[in-house]
Amino acid sequence: TGTAIFKRARDLFDAIDIEKEKDQDGRIYFLSSLNNILSKRKVVIFEVDKFIPIRTEGDYREFLYWQDYFNTLSFHPYSIDR
Repeated sequence: TGTAIFKRARDLFDAIDIEKEKDQDGRIYFLSSLNNILSKRKVVIFEVDKFIPIRTEGDYREFLYWQDYFNTLSFHPYSIDR
């Protein structure tokens, strides 16, 4: 998991353009664009116990669906409010 901070927005847009050129199936994974600029940036590693990949809008919508579902269950330990 990670985050990126850019001094120039152009760096991010250039990375996205590179990813668009490599796209073979018509779907663009904008988060994958960060891989194109990692070699040009300082990288700090933080270990995580769990990771949920959200690469597409559909993945995000599915995450929101399950988040809402588990939040409504009184017997389940998950809660958005925590």
